[in-house]
Amino acid sequence: MPTTEFHYENLVNTVLNLYLAGTETTNSTLRFALSVLIKYPKIQVVGSTLSLLNSSRLFERGSPGRCVSCAVVGNGGILRGSQQGRNIDSHDFVFRMNGAIIRGFEKDVGTKISFYGFSTNTMKNSLGRYRTDGFTRTPQSPEINYIFIPSDLRDYVMMAAAVQGRVVGSGRDRGDRSYASFSNHYYDSTWQPLGFFSNHDLQMEGRLWEELHHRGVLRLYQREGGN
Repeated sequence: MPTTEFHYENLVNTVLNLYLAGTETTNSTLRFALSVLIKYPKIQVVGSTLSLLNSSRLFERGSPGRCVSCAVVGNGGILRGSQQGRNIDSHDFVFRMNGAIIRGFEKDVGTKISFYGFSTNTMKNSLGRYRTDGFTRTPQSPEINYIFIPSDLRDYVMMAAAVQGRVVGSGRDRGDRSYASFSNHYYDSTWQPLGFFSNHDLQMEGRLWEELHHRGVLRLYQREGGN
């Protein structure tokens, strides 16, 4: 069997490093990776776009004497009836993503949004697929920070245009365990099976979250179906 560094244990250690490393350590790592990437002409646009951003910090620590708590809220059906809304909103920062519908589900998912994450593809698909469920626009507020996740070179062009206030030329956009007991999303009016996509190994991702949960890095909300 050929040896490779791309294995599950290395993935866990990499994620642990990103969670536990200081901002300066992570920033230095990203800068080093960027310095290598920009040597290739095809992705010069990546370096030029990221150079427009003036900070790598997501937030400033408000109280140095205590840890910052964060809640990362997905859209899975496990949250329906969970009554986790108050617990979610009690965190310092709340991260949501894609088709994050709140209205009508406040008791289960809370109302607080500190960060909203998306890619061009997921935002476009969410606005189209979940409009009838209530997701008619992305969350908008001066208090919300937006995490744009580029998945194509065109996404970097769009990011640069947004920072510089320019218009983007038209063109085609290119996209990027007990789950069977729950509907695909908490806001589904009728039960829908979980969709698996070729660009996501959901079984592996689930094992990774469970591993981080068991190591005490994060607390993963879990329950059995029907409870």
